[in-house]
Amino acid sequence: GSQAIVPGAVLAGTYRALRVIGVGGMGVVVHAVRLKARGLAPRDVAIKFLLPQFAASREAAARFLREARAVTRIRSAHVAQVVEVGTSEEYGPFIAMEYLAGSDLSRQVESGLRASVELAIDYVAQAADALAHAHAVGVVHRDVKPANLFVSELPGRAPIVKVLDFGISKLVDDAELGVTKTATVLGSGLYMSPEQMRSAKRVDHRTDIYGLGVSLYEILTGTQPFTAETYPDLCIKVAMDPPDPLRRHRPDVPEELAAVIARAYARNPDDRYATIGEFMRALEPWAGTTGLARIRAIAAIGHPHVR
Repeated sequence: GSQAIVPGAVLAGTYRALRVIGVGGMGVVVHAVRLKARGLAPRDVAIKFLLPQFAASREAAARFLREARAVTRIRSAHVAQVVEVGTSEEYGPFIAMEYLAGSDLSRQVESGLRASVELAIDYVAQAADALAHAHAVGVVHRDVKPANLFVSELPGRAPIVKVLDFGISKLVDDAELGVTKTATVLGSGLYMSPEQMRSAKRVDHRTDIYGLGVSLYEILTGTQPFTAETYPDLCIKVAMDPPDPLRRHRPDVPEELAAVIARAYARNPDDRYATIGEFMRALEPWAGTTGLARIRAIAAIGHPHVR
């Protein structure tokens, strides 16, 4: 069975649950502490479980774990590290990941913070590092948005951006619009490429370039190039309308930079950058020293598998 997880419960004999951090479309994330086990020191972890209605599905469980293993192949400091992948008797399959303290970029945007151009590019370049490494091993994220870009803050360390939710994103596609046209769908839809809106099955790494472009637009402006009240209206706008110019919301952004960002969320994938690295190189003239160093490192990652 997969009953609700209560604080204090011991999970898989190794972790003690502290509190539920959040519930997404497919999963629940719990803050837990790893008990002293196998000679390892206690540490905080975030454990992701499938929601009960999916945990019973052998296929959903297998895909959940397959995605987790895909994340472990991504060699970037900008993904949350996987501590353990396993199956617990009580709650089914789980992924234990490093626990992150800080806040995601959507929270920062909602609170009214608008990053400087240099900081915004630095944030996006950190996310791009994770995505370029993912693409290099054939993993497409498919749900790149500020809510999945987490600024991890540790005392005495520079903040670091971690890309969240590689695992759940592929799963959501199947449950997608058939089950629920809720706010969560609209929420992800704001960052979703037109080809992904049409058919989740046929997307490649360029859908992530689109999502990253829209995320950069939002970090700078607090809004998105396409907005609507309902998901069907949004689909029509993304397919038909010109995007809202970035400089309408942020006139201090140079015209050339706005054009560079707009190319990332071009309607036709062939009109976008071919790779995440190419998108980053186009941002170089406006990057600060840290952003520049990150962009140069991304250039060395190599070309993604284009499916």
